[in-house]
Amino acid sequence: MRWIGGKVIGAGLERAPALPNAHRLLQWVYVGRVLLAIVVFVAAAFYFRAQPPEVLLALATAAIASVIVSAGSAWYTHVLRAPPRQTFLYSQSLFDVALVTTIVHLTGGADSDFSALYILVIAVSAVLMPVTSGLLVTLLASLVYLADIVWWHPIQVSVRVGLQILVFLSVAVATGWLASRVSAVGAQREVLQKEVTRLRLEASDILRNIRSGIVTVDGTGNLLYANPAAEELLGVALGPLVGRPLVEVLQARSPGLWAAIVATQRH
Repeated sequence: MRWIGGKVIGAGLERAPALPNAHRLLQWVYVGRVLLAIVVFVAAAFYFRAQPPEVLLALATAAIASVIVSAGSAWYTHVLRAPPRQTFLYSQSLFDVALVTTIVHLTGGADSDFSALYILVIAVSAVLMPVTSGLLVTLLASLVYLADIVWWHPIQVSVRVGLQILVFLSVAVATGWLASRVSAVGAQREVLQKEVTRLRLEASDILRNIRSGIVTVDGTGNLLYANPAAEELLGVALGPLVGRPLVEVLQARSPGLWAAIVATQRH
């Protein structure tokens, strides 16, 4: 009978950080999009006397469009379980840019408190899409934002607008770079997990066919592995004891092995 003390290889690989799942991130996009459009419309409706009718109509249209687009997108990605491909992600980003631009335009242009929402659209696009695609979305958002200010609010054109666009570009580059690095680490971790799984299966087959009894325990004496020969020699089914202390069983069934384990733990 042999015993081996140690830890299970690859025990902590599953806990490595990774990017959020695309479906989960899109779910938050759908919810946030609808809530944003509805909250802005309701806030404007409460002050309807101070708002022109065309503003309320535009916000109501944006809210309805957000509900329809988000419901259709959720049905496609979460009901049909279709993978969100590049064209789909582009369409989502374009709609979000249009929605944010509409809200910013109707709430004051460069003076709007909602212009920071462009950063969220850019960050989500950078996470879900490749770096070049994220930069294209950023460029589109910057051009649309600048065009809205120049065309409809020319008096607001200033250095502040240029700084805002610079922030948009910086967020896109930084988020895209971080997302690409995390994706690369995730791919390496997946390869490592497959290799560890393969090695564990090979080791398990080898240990299972060895005629000598082999017992593996951790530093505290908890059972990690026992091959069929060990169960036969000890006369105990060790499978249900995996992860539990083995000292009491060995003390009764194999005093010599128990003494060896206790002596090793003391050292």
